Amino acid sequence: PRVRRQRQMCIRDSSNTFDPQVYVDQLTELAQIARKNGLLALEEKGNEQENSFFKQAIMLVVDNNDPERVRSILENEIEQTSERHQAVIAMYERGSNAAPAFGMIGTLIGLINMLKNLDGADMNSLGPDMAVALITTFYGSLLAHVVFNPIAANLTARDEEEILCRQIIMEGIMAIQSGENPKFLRERLLTFMNEKQREGGEAAEGADDGGKKRRGK
Repeated sequence: PRVRRQRQMCIRDSSNTFDPQVYVDQLTELAQIARKNGLLALEEKGNEQENSFFKQAIMLVVDNNDPERVRSILENEIEQTSERHQAVIAMYERGSNAAPAFGMIGTLIGLINMLKNLDGADMNSLGPDMAVALITTFYGSLLAHVVFNPIAANLTARDEEEILCRQIIMEGIMAIQSGENPKFLRERLLTFMNEKQREGGEAAEGADDGGKKRRGK
């Protein structure tokens, strides 16, 4: 079924990391290469890419496609990816909403059976019967808040990360095709990231520079 394939796709991609700073650095490097050697020089870098979307974007530019056509293809790819993700997220959100309701139904059925047999029943068994009736409510809440909700929240976060990275890739590739200055390109792409992401990227870059200086000594 389609939903099962989508769920397997999400599980398969869960090991991938979507760090916007990494793509900003790569796009800046590609802009420098294109500025010196032309767009055809990007073909080798494109073939090295593991990210299929990034590779597709580079090859569209290398093949000298019209900028409007390139943007249309990439925007459609981003939209289709987001729709696939949202279908899987919605499935878990529906499970989160339905689990407590089914738990309550189980409790009501248990209470009905308990009350039906209450006449002449042993009063010592009243407590255990009540516990059995209420346990389904507990299981329903457990499934909703420990299983379905966290999975939906995690998938939503992953979707936002991937879509952000794809938007950065698209804008960067379009800017490279138009011949934008690498320095200006980097500054513009950084505006897609929030302050925390920028600080994380700057800290990592500073650590790399420090390591290079120590090795140089």
